[in-house]
This record gives sequence, C-alpha cells and structure tokens, in this order.
Amino acid sequence: EIFGPDAPMFNNLLWEPARGSLKLTLQDEAGILTGQPVVFSFSVKNPAVLSAGVTPSIGAVSSTVIIGVTTMSGLVLAADNQPQFTAAAVAESSSVQLSFNTLMFLLAANTPIPAGATVVITGLTNSRPLPSAMYALS
Repeated sequence: EIFGPDAPMFNNLLWEPARGSLKLTLQDEAGILTGQPVVFSFSVKNPAVLSAGVTPSIGAVSSTVIIGVTTMSGLVLAADNQPQFTAAAVAESSSVQLSFNTLMFLLAANTPIPAGATVVITGLTNSRPLPSAMYALS
C-alpha cells in the first residue's frame, strides 16, 4: 500500500520484493504535469543483516512518453545501525540532602521495543531506599 498526499494518483500497485521493484499505474486523468512534485510513501522492512544501502532508479513508460531510467538521489534500506536508544535522559525533582527526589526519565529508540521487554537503568547509586510500597509504577 502507498500513502501520502499524492497516493490517490496511483492504482495497480505491484511490489516485487525479489526484484526490488515497485510498479505504479497513474489513474489521475491529468497524469503528472510538467514540473509537478509528486509525494507518496511506501513501507518496507529493512534487511535483517547489516547493509550499506541502495540508490534506486526510476523510469516511466506510456503510449506517448518514455522517460529513461535515472538514478534517484538518496540512499535507502541502509540497515547499518544497531538497535539503540536515540534519546536517554534523566532529571530530578530535588537535589537537597535527605529530601524525597522524583526521577523523571525520557527514552526513545530507533526500533520498536516489544511488550515484555525489560528496560534496565543502572548507576543509581548514593540513594537511600524508600519503603517498598513507593516503588509501584503509576
């Protein structure tokens, strides 16, 4: 499925993963006008192994025009990052000795973290334990 502002211009989507080919047929009566930017998106799954990525090509054929194959700008499907936190920050409500202190965490990752995963935060030393009832998540 394609989506985005200009996705309705197309129909007859044909995705051939073995060939790495996406074929779209224009259904819009006007087609694509000279100089008209066309914006749409298509979701795929990145490779399971490290990959340097690819630079796709594009071309178009109709009964009245042939646009030869041209290399596109942009590198895609570069599965060259390990899963990691892209944001990991902590702040506190108080730095006064022996006062209650609420720690606030901000986390974001470059991949989904599934239900059932365990997130471990270490290095929280030099603190005094609170009664166990105060550790409940809310």
